[in-house]
Amino acid sequence: MSQQQSSVMKTIIGLTALFALVAGVWFGIHQSEKLPDQAVQPSLQQLEAEVLESAKAAKNHLPAPEEIKNVAFLLTTKLQDTQSDIYAISEKLSKVTLVNFWATWCAPCREEMPVFNAVFQKYQDKGFGVLGLTIDNSEATEAFIQQLGITYPILMAEQEGWDLLSKTGNPKNLMPYSFLIDKKGLVLEKKLGPLHAEELEAWVNKYL
Repeated sequence: MSQQQSSVMKTIIGLTALFALVAGVWFGIHQSEKLPDQAVQPSLQQLEAEVLESAKAAKNHLPAPEEIKNVAFLLTTKLQDTQSDIYAISEKLSKVTLVNFWATWCAPCREEMPVFNAVFQKYQDKGFGVLGLTIDNSEATEAFIQQLGITYPILMAEQEGWDLLSKTGNPKNLMPYSFLIDKKGLVLEKKLGPLHAEELEAWVNKYL
């Protein structure tokens, strides 16, 4: 074989090897592009399921409120309403009153307030009241209660509300938090977490 023929053969072999290398790289990239559909997607679905399961578990395992049977100390607490008028909490109580700690930034609080308002309007003539104690400023509160058409009284607990939450049996300061009391401050029922219409009406019918 001449030197020229040998050079041509080497060139052909080199080009063949280069083609094989390029083809291998292309095949690898092509296959890796398919991996998200085949491998990544199932793991994302699994992660989503785990997150949903964890959320359900957290919702169903809220810590129970502490066992406090009387909040008479709360009755003398004086707070402002949204118009800056000052009231003792005792002035806002009915025969039985649902005291509800809430804030405008608390999503479950916002969802349950129209329920409270409907039950309040239904039973207020029989001696049922609702008193909202908000951990918020007056401007945000006033705009919010007007938007929802809330008719039961709201007092501004603001920063003092965190201390009141703890003293009334909620040391972790979680919201929403509600309890039903009589005029003397005796705790009849309490609930940490969303309070539904059926539960609230059962409480009202039990104690009125």
